[in-house]
Amino acid sequence: MSAAEDAYRAAEQAIAVAKKKGATRLSFDCEKFRALEELPPEIVGLSGL
Repeated sequence: MSAAEDAYRAAEQAIAVAKKKGATRLSFDCEKFRALEELPPEIVGLSGL
């Protein structure tokens, strides 16, 4: 798996956790997201960020 794919999977997991917790903030500013090329479409399901 490429670094971009790993980052994408990590972003999917972060979005799922944020949605479950009803988070009001979500940051992709850390090392595990550095190779992220695009955000997963699930991000549109988050409200109140």
